[in-house]
Amino acid sequence: IKYTATTGVLPVLDDDAKVKARLFFIAYTRDGVSDASTRPITFAFNGGPGSSSVWLHMGALGPRRVKMGDEGQM
Repeated sequence: IKYTATTGVLPVLDDDAKVKARLFFIAYTRDGVSDASTRPITFAFNGGPGSSSVWLHMGALGPRRVKMGDEGQM
């Protein structure tokens, strides 16, 4: 399946419209879809930053995964 990976940052604003935080995101979108509104969507929230976020994408939810042994060894 051909796809595009998009990354970005979403600002989180306070009541005064000042940036309080920024949320990093990764979106995987299938290429060649004529009507994106008919595609399913999944949201996965994770602690991060760093290793925990990497393994969420590379070990569980990303379009490509690292091959692991039965006991989790690489």
